[in-house]
Amino acid sequence: MNPLHDIHIKQWTSNAHKGLTLAQTQYSTFEFPPHFHTYYVLLVVEAGVNEGFTGKDRYTIEPGSLLIINPGEIHAGKSYQQQFLQFSSFLVEAAYMKEVLGKNGFTNSGDLVFPSLPIVQHTSGAQVSSLCQAFQEASLEGIEEAAADLFCRLIHDYNAQGKKLPLAQLDKGYIAKAKQYIEDHYDGSWELAQLAAHCDISPYHLIREFRRHIGLTPLAYLRNFRIERAKEMLQHKHSVTEIAHAVGFYDHSHFLRNFKKLTGMLPSQYR
Repeated sequence: MNPLHDIHIKQWTSNAHKGLTLAQTQYSTFEFPPHFHTYYVLLVVEAGVNEGFTGKDRYTIEPGSLLIINPGEIHAGKSYQQQFLQFSSFLVEAAYMKEVLGKNGFTNSGDLVFPSLPIVQHTSGAQVSSLCQAFQEASLEGIEEAAADLFCRLIHDYNAQGKKLPLAQLDKGYIAKAKQYIEDHYDGSWELAQLAAHCDISPYHLIREFRRHIGLTPLAYLRNFRIERAKEMLQHKHSVTEIAHAVGFYDHSHFLRNFKKLTGMLPSQYR
């Protein structure tokens, strides 16, 4: 079976809780390549074993364990030995998490950064399961209560005070300059040589150092950034073709392949 046809994902959203999305994912042979998101991911395995890495840390997650992926953190994942894998994950915008925490007495003007290794702590996993149930039942009060319980426990037990999110870290001067150029020109057409010239560094040296500091090549970072922008646009009434062109993909099928590869869904399914 083609791995791109092997994955099945369901998503739930709530108009009353914008910034919070539940996703349930199943696959065996599919593999998520190294990529990043602009939001937190709280992932609990329900069946099978998930293996991969976040940052420079490799992980293996068994049922009941919780993995938190920070915004901007490069990560990848697959099923152990291509066996059946099922997990639930909450996609949490940073603003939503801070809003819920603020209502419950947690004030933090800095970044909320969590450990990138699995939390083998069944209370947290059970709280994620409670939030899943409330979301599927569309229980607005239940979602509010379960989210507050979960976020407050995580911030109390696991927040790494003083650390910055990967998206906000300052890298070497030319790395930061390259990232900014990519993010400012993601919707246009340019060559790697142009990016290297902008940073006053050779293309070979830029690729090597960018990968070492960021975890992706400049062009892989560009594709990932484009897909993150496309996901935001899919929340509005733009056609898939319009979105593909707006984020810099001039080949519609190339856009579809990259979107499916990084998210496990086609743009129409994600919407």
